[in-house]
Amino acid sequence: MRLAATTTLLVLSAAQAAPPRYLARPVPTLSYVCNPQVPGSFASVRATALAGDGRVAAVADCGSTVGGSKPFVTFPDGTVAEYARGSFTFARPDAFLSDGRMLLVGDTCPPVNGACVTAIAEGRPFAAEPIVLGSSALAASSVIDAQDIGWAVGWGPIVPSDAWRLRAEGTLESLTVAKGGGIMPTGISPSGVVSGSAWVAGELRAVRWAASGAATVLDHLGGATSSSAQAIGIDGSAFGASGGRAVWWTATGTTPLALLPAGSPSVALAAAGHPAAASANGFAIFGTHAGGTRLFRATGPLAGIGSWSDIGPIDASAQFGSWSIVDAPRPDFVVAQALTPLYQRVAFVWHQGDALRRVDRLIVNPPQEAAGAALEVVGANAMGTILVNAGSPLAPYTLTRLASGDTDGDGAVGAADLAELLAGWGPVPTGRRAAADFDGNQMVDSADLAELLDRWTGR
Repeated sequence: MRLAATTTLLVLSAAQAAPPRYLARPVPTLSYVCNPQVPGSFASVRATALAGDGRVAAVADCGSTVGGSKPFVTFPDGTVAEYARGSFTFARPDAFLSDGRMLLVGDTCPPVNGACVTAIAEGRPFAAEPIVLGSSALAASSVIDAQDIGWAVGWGPIVPSDAWRLRAEGTLESLTVAKGGGIMPTGISPSGVVSGSAWVAGELRAVRWAASGAATVLDHLGGATSSSAQAIGIDGSAFGASGGRAVWWTATGTTPLALLPAGSPSVALAAAGHPAAASANGFAIFGTHAGGTRLFRATGPLAGIGSWSDIGPIDASAQFGSWSIVDAPRPDFVVAQALTPLYQRVAFVWHQGDALRRVDRLIVNPPQEAAGAALEVVGANAMGTILVNAGSPLAPYTLTRLASGDTDGDGAVGAADLAELLAGWGPVPTGRRAAADFDGNQMVDSADLAELLDRWTGR
């Protein structure tokens, strides 16, 4: 590896840059009438997945067997493409695959006789009927992780082991471990390598499946009796925990490398970039520590080549807990989620050089649907876009980060931005993020005006 050697320190990330500003844009959706005999019976819409190129998968859901649900995809240019659901009463698009295909999850019912079953299917553009990959009358299957290029992994009784992998060419296969059971996959790489866990000889073991199908049971950390792999990296490295401590199994090794010091429960949950990146910011591992009350970012194991930092929250009170990683599309950008004491989900975002911040307090034009309600974060991509469902009923929005000086997201700094700044001159309400407050001091003032004029493009 070419990671630069650094001193291992516990660092609480403080804000070094202006808080980010996000512009919410509604996602064009499919207008679907649930019951033609009932005027105004339009289905509610929620987003379910975000592709790397900005496509949004969503479902128009009637919430009952009358009308069922319909899957569709919205393209970055606003075009909406409906996907045929065939005999699916309910069909939810859970992941993007290659060649315009979608991975659908839902209930399918024979058109004449027979019991309904849950199924995983492959929806294709311009096809009249999805291709059912597997079905079961016992329990629903779920998609755990997928790659836009075609690979996917999930769990459910549609294969003998309950753990399945969808290959890029469309073949569904069962994941197995010699003398093991209770298999739970957790992630899949762009080349089809899968991470997960299984019970082997009475112990919970981390497992990695090669694209060929071969399973490798990974070793415990010294003295530990359990391990679990929670994520897979671009190169096939696995990340997770062993003996209650965050670890990294390299792509070619089975011995875990500790990421955090002993003494605090921790687990690695996601990785971004490539371990061989020449830049110090070209690779990062994200996870939780201190019993799930805090987030960390690591650049490598403790054994002399890496460092780790505590990225928050700054407020160390019990206001939030049970932290999890929603998406880590880049080493400098992660979206997380926490629970309040009342089990309400709250979304947070972290950028390199800034603090961990609540997403709903960074939006300059909060969706009306989200008034008084938390945002449901669906995912994020490497372009920096965050996909959310707002309020109740849910409505999908994309959140785009604004460049300094830009207030309307058109990529230019001109008269419209100046007008917005002058209209909002003065103090910003507590808990709000103003479009023209570029430095984040809760005031739209002369400093913001100077910043705007310095970035003026005239368009």
